[in-house]
Amino acid sequence: MLFPITKDSYINLRESPNGKILTQIQKMDMLESCQFQDNKGFILNLGQDSTNPKWLKVAYIPKEANDTSKAIYGVIHESQVSFECEE
Repeated sequence: MLFPITKDSYINLRESPNGKILTQIQKMDMLESCQFQDNKGFILNLGQDSTNPKWLKVAYIPKEANDTSKAIYGVIHESQVSFECEE
């Protein structure tokens, strides 16, 4: 899982590096700590983008999703997220 570290209130989930914005993921809607919480979305890391390693391929599971069928797939710049959660 990835955790937001951006100073902005949202993270852009893009179709491709510097590409079309698919959605803006609001930080307040995402897990920020290691503690699982209901009604929070989360981002799964699917590896680095092969064309530009500064971008991470991800699956975003929105807070309103009951399962992964509602996942939105795209890329996020590595500067926006961390592999470490806040304790």
